[in-house]
Amino acid sequence: RGERWRNWTGQSGRPAVRMLPGAVVLSDPVALAVPALGDLAVSLHLADSSRLSTRHPLALQTSYVGHGNVAGAPRFTPDTTLEIWPYLVGVDVINPSVAGVIVTLGNSITDGARSTRDANMRWPNVLAARMLRAAEPRAVVNAGISGGRVLTYGAGPSALARFERDVLATPGLTHVILLE
Repeated sequence: RGERWRNWTGQSGRPAVRMLPGAVVLSDPVALAVPALGDLAVSLHLADSSRLSTRHPLALQTSYVGHGNVAGAPRFTPDTTLEIWPYLVGVDVINPSVAGVIVTLGNSITDGARSTRDANMRWPNVLAARMLRAAEPRAVVNAGISGGRVLTYGAGPSALARFERDVLATPGLTHVILLE
């Protein structure tokens, strides 16, 4: 889906990639069985200092930070924890049993405000659980960013500015719920 942006970089089997400011990077596909609604750990190594430009400040999910390159390590002792999702925009999952994808686009309520910490109880998570039990199951993508606005820049890009990237470029898209 990165082909829509001019600064897109694919991995092409390389173990590392150098990102330019504003670039989008997609990893190579990984064959990995993930249970429905299961947790997934994604590790990243940043060789140099980096400004945090992509984040979900109200994800209310603990992220662990270690010193040095601990990417791919089965275990490590974190130096610190963050209560946000930094850097990672999303994970595309292929599930032939779903009839499509619903993207929830919104602000802090969609991002996770007032949810239970580390419990995956944001309203899009609850919707995802309901949709998997439906007659025609659908996947749900949380595209909430705290402080977002519809037309103007808030704490991040407006919904209008990110609509193509965060909604229309989503593989399997069938529905959009806007709560901004």
